[in-house]
Formats: sequence, C-alpha cells, structure tokens
Amino acid sequence: MALPNLYDANRSRILVNGEPIAGVRTIEFRQERAQGQVYALGQAERVGVYHGQLQVLGRLQIASAAPGLDTLAQAPDAFQLVATLGGSAGGRSVVFDECFIHDKSLSLGTGGHAETVYHFTATRMREEEAPAS
Repeated sequence: MALPNLYDANRSRILVNGEPIAGVRTIEFRQERAQGQVYALGQAERVGVYHGQLQVLGRLQIASAAPGLDTLAQAPDAFQLVATLGGSAGGRSVVFDECFIHDKSLSLGTGGHAETVYHFTATRMREEEAPAS
C-alpha cells in the first residue's frame, strides 16, 4: 500500500504573475461543474447526466495584506496564480488562469494582527505533479 503524499504549508508557495506572495496563511479552492439529471418518462431512476459550465473559485487568507493583490483588487486586470504545494514525496502545482479578485475583506482582533481575505475566480484550473524539491 502506497503512503499518501502529505502537503506541507512550510514547503508550499503562492505566486501571482510570477511574484511570490508573502504571509499566505490559507489557500482554498474549488471547481464546480453545472450538472443536470435526465429522467425517462415514468421512471424514478435517472437515465443520464449532462454537464454544463465550469466555475473555479478560490480564497487566499494573508497575514496583514499583500500589496500586489491589493492593486489587483482595485483594477479589473486578469492575473495568473500558481500554488506549488510541497509534499513529503514531491509536490503538486495548481495553476489558475485568467483570475480576477471579486471580493476583499480585512479583519483585526484585539491582541492579534490583521488578516486580509481575497476571493478570486479563474477561467480554468490545471493540476500537475511537481518534482521533489
């Protein structure tokens, strides 16, 4: 039985248009595909499924703020985001093409530091295994 490749935040990095983003606390993303069910008349079980649009959504949580992302949040400019996830047996690169930031929020609590959350969309997401570093 093969052991899983455990991705480690300390070995991972995020690049926006080729520039590293400092202070990344969390990256989350999901890919959603519209799906519809097809049923035959008089039947309770589906006979098929059709697929529609694909949507890629992501979220970056940054300690304090990221000036590069702040600039992109103010201008409707597309960017590329690359998440290189470092793992115990190599890694994985996740590339997000034609991204736009659609939401930004900041929180600051007593005794802590600011956290900025950037929500983004992408036209497509590509994943590939990366060599061990």
